[in-house]
Amino acid sequence: MFGYSIFGSQPAVPTRFDHCEELKPIAVILASLRKKEAELKRAKVYRGAESVDFEKHTVVAKLLEEMDAVIDAFNEQLPQAERENEVIDMMNLVEALENLVKSTLLRHTDTLIKFRNAQRQTVAKTVDWGLFLGSLGALYVMPFSLLVKFGIYLFGVIHAKDAIMDYSGLTEAETRSMIILKGLRSTLHKSYVNMRRTMHPEFVDEEARRRRAGQHAARRAAQPDAEENGLLFVLAPGTQQYVDSLSGRPRNSDVVAQLELSSDEEDERFGEFYCPITITVMDVPVCLEERYFDLSTLLKLPIHADGQRLHPINRNPFYPRDIQPARAVYNAIQEAIEETKKVCEVPENQSLRP
Repeated sequence: MFGYSIFGSQPAVPTRFDHCEELKPIAVILASLRKKEAELKRAKVYRGAESVDFEKHTVVAKLLEEMDAVIDAFNEQLPQAERENEVIDMMNLVEALENLVKSTLLRHTDTLIKFRNAQRQTVAKTVDWGLFLGSLGALYVMPFSLLVKFGIYLFGVIHAKDAIMDYSGLTEAETRSMIILKGLRSTLHKSYVNMRRTMHPEFVDEEARRRRAGQHAARRAAQPDAEENGLLFVLAPGTQQYVDSLSGRPRNSDVVAQLELSSDEEDERFGEFYCPITITVMDVPVCLEERYFDLSTLLKLPIHADGQRLHPINRNPFYPRDIQPARAVYNAIQEAIEETKKVCEVPENQSLRP
């Protein structure tokens, strides 16, 4: 366990994780998740194995166990002497943690969205009866007509109940567990993006500026054309066939821009489909050494004398023929786009802006 002593009150010796400034926002929200896990643990003992608290505690405890294992492995390694290598290690850690959170949200959403109904119902009933009896007593002594008293009762009870429920935190649209986990996922993603900026400012700063300004056409113009540079033909046959199959289709980045989402909304809905270099939605997602990138990003990496490029994260040399298609990722992006269109009520036949 990082940052805390097993004896509770006495702080543990700071770990490598604790010393990394870039990881401190993650530690803060992880502390909130641990607090929630402890709360669910106490509640499940009281309410039993059939309760929502028991189900939620099983999910949250398992996630924390897996995340602690990843953090412990990071702490067991000595800090890198070179700053660039240390950032790469932190990025790998954050990516692994984000994958665990996303996997948990994907597999256990049905459990995490369940409200603790027993608590809500108890408070709601207590509020109802308390307001009902209190209002009857107050109205009895008021010198008004029966109709006026009835109007005061309806208006006062409804608004008083809403205020009490809101103050007690029982009117949230999502469960506290979901709010914490979504916040953790967002924090992990933003931490990764910030570290990526320190590694590749030449990619990220310009790309992000243009994307946020809606200048996707300018971004594409700035990218080298793979066919004109004679690079596309060296792809593996399967990858070439995959790229050809996407020819003529609207670019994912253009379609997402058409939705006119805010930065936070786009990050929430499409953040998992961003190229880790440009931090934009991948138009042609491909796989290189079990990591996903946009094809254009890999093809515009500097070419060395032997015709190889360097992997943008681990610096391993590769040839374009090593790039593999990622059709499942492309299909997932299409599904996310269609789902977002439904939420935003975008007509299916709406064309892209010129």
